[in-house]
Amino acid sequence: MSARSALVLGRACFVVVAQDLPTGFNARPGVTVLVARDEAMALDIDGQRHPGLRAVVLAPGRRRRFLRACPHISVTVEPGHALYRPFLRWARSSQALDIEPERAADWARQVLTLRNALELDQWLARLLGHFGQDSPAEGSPKLQALLELLDGMARTGDAAQAESVWPVFSQTHPGTTAAHARWLKQEIGLSLRQFLLWRKLRAAMDLLDGPLDATTIAHAAGFADSSHLWRTCTRVFGLQPSQAADRKTVQVRMLPIS
Repeated sequence: MSARSALVLGRACFVVVAQDLPTGFNARPGVTVLVARDEAMALDIDGQRHPGLRAVVLAPGRRRRFLRACPHISVTVEPGHALYRPFLRWARSSQALDIEPERAADWARQVLTLRNALELDQWLARLLGHFGQDSPAEGSPKLQALLELLDGMARTGDAAQAESVWPVFSQTHPGTTAAHARWLKQEIGLSLRQFLLWRKLRAAMDLLDGPLDATTIAHAAGFADSSHLWRTCTRVFGLQPSQAADRKTVQVRMLPIS
């Protein structure tokens, strides 16, 4: 296995097979499953210390920090993924998990040999199954309509802002801004503002395996400047963009659809 950490990007999901990454606080905008590969993990989760964790599932936005760096697998499933709902139910109903180091090592090997995004989706379903979670693919027509609206605004170069999205969305899905905000928070565990910021960062991530520098990536992804990208990337990943893009630190691989 490579001495570098690996970032594997799929459709609305990604996996980090971490060797030795910084231990700053970060909060992922999706459901995250952390699995220790060798020694147990020691984490600070929302200000509470949790030593001796073999695996843990975290709801969107929960702040966590490794108290000491250790090899692990970090799986993040984003809103819009077909398995997001079962992952979110799982995160809301449990936290600490158990897994054998041998199984974790096998999972890490599997991730590094995935050939396409479909295989990653199948791997996620097996992960749910291993921990006794049902994994029916569940779609939300209302959420899909919101995602299509945001994609359409992005294609036309209209930078989506929370204040401008809900009035347009209400034309096809009547409701007040407050009602839509409550629905989205229940549906994905994130506010619209958080989700829009994440979409920008995800767009930046998709450019990491190319030749662009951090400033160019920031502008292409919709950030005002590289400083905003720097702050967001550090808050979400505990990594600066220059670190995330450093091939000596992280090997980035975008999986083809099929």
